[in-house]
Amino acid sequence: MRPFPAILVSALLASAWPSASRAGLPAPSPLNSLIPCGITLVGVDARGVPDSFGEYTVLIKDYSGNTMAGVAVTLDFSGCPGISLCSNQPDPAVIVDCARRKATGITNGFGILHMTLVGGGTDRSESVVGCATVIADGVIMRTGSQGVSVSVFDQEGGDGITGADLSLFLGDWLSGHYEARSDFDYAMTCSTSPGITGADFAIWTQAWLSGGYSLGCNSLSGHLCP
Repeated sequence: MRPFPAILVSALLASAWPSASRAGLPAPSPLNSLIPCGITLVGVDARGVPDSFGEYTVLIKDYSGNTMAGVAVTLDFSGCPGISLCSNQPDPAVIVDCARRKATGITNGFGILHMTLVGGGTDRSESVVGCATVIADGVIMRTGSQGVSVSVFDQEGGDGITGADLSLFLGDWLSGHYEARSDFDYAMTCSTSPGITGADFAIWTQAWLSGGYSLGCNSLSGHLCP
């Protein structure tokens, strides 16, 4: 998979981003829209198909409760040190801005966007709940204490899910210090008291041993964004 030429990426982002053509249209509503509280960056199989466990689905509605088609939804990972997106993504409709550490997709006719992102760990910086921001047509939908938590199966270098990643996960689990990157069931629970447990170990192990989704960013001929 070849990376998008810079000029093409710029053109696509320009067409997807809010512009004068959307002036006067209803704005996305953070209260009415459905934005999951967590996302897991996953690996792929030998065909380049990403692990469905990482599917992140948003539903964008306006303030009247109407679904909104054609909305540019961006996940901004710039506030998540030590975790990064793959420069190439399996879904050609997802545009990655590596320099700004963002991924953008467009809602369909039902106001829904499905996004499954491949990524990995770059270092052992502290990772916290709610590090990622979600923006829809320029409107902040989740950020700060209500931001999106990010976990990642491949915690070392984008080379896929390996025994080295198991050691890193176990280090987080046994340290007694919470690291959101290893809390894989947070998106299911949205707990006010998040923690790393045996359930997270089971999820990580399944990603490693079953389904064949253990390949990383490098297998997509990409690299982890700086």
